[in-house]
Amino acid sequence: MLSFLESGGEKNPFTAKQTALLSMQTVTFVLGSHFNCPPHSWDDLPADRVYLDYLFVMATKEIESKEQEKALKESKRYNAKSNQNKGRPLRTTSDAAELDDFFDRINSEY
Repeated sequence: MLSFLESGGEKNPFTAKQTALLSMQTVTFVLGSHFNCPPHSWDDLPADRVYLDYLFVMATKEIESKEQEKALKESKRYNAKSNQNKGRPLRTTSDAAELDDFFDRINSEY
C-alpha cells in the first residue's frame, strides 16, 4: 500500500475489485474526517450523492489551500517593510552611557 501511495498511483498491485473497494473507502474516510462523523454514515446514500459530497469536500480543501497561500504571501508582503530595520541598533533608554550626552545636549539648547 505504501509503495502504491509513494509512486503516485503508477504502481498498482491491486485487482479491479480491490481498487474499487479502496476508492470507496477513501471517499468515505475523507468525508468522515471532514464532517467529523463515522465513515459508515454514507453507506445508505446513493453512490452519486457520496461522490458529489466528496467532490465538494475536495474543492473546498483546494480553495482553502489557495486562500492560505494567498494569506501567507500577503503576510510576507505586509511584513517585508517592518523587517527593513533588522540589524540596526535601536536607541532606547537602557543605553544610558550614550544617551546622557544626548540628553545633556538637548537640555542645554532649551
